[in-house]
Amino acid sequence: VLPLQVELVRMNGGDPTAFNSFHAGLLTKRNPRMRDAAIPILDGGNAFIAVGALHLVGDDGLVALLRQSGYELKAVE
Repeated sequence: VLPLQVELVRMNGGDPTAFNSFHAGLLTKRNPRMRDAAIPILDGGNAFIAVGALHLVGDDGLVALLRQSGYELKAVE
């Protein structure tokens, strides 16, 4: 949804960089905290953790952060 919002702002003459602070606050700063909160739950076993899709992608996403922390993640289809 974020790319759509950025494009709508751009189409209406707004500054698409206005979302940069939103992205930093919601994802870049929040994802490490979410990882840290999830680790004890995951270590307890039999856990399922649901997050919004935007939290999963990128070098600072939860998938990358959990892998960096030594977890093996597999996509479920």
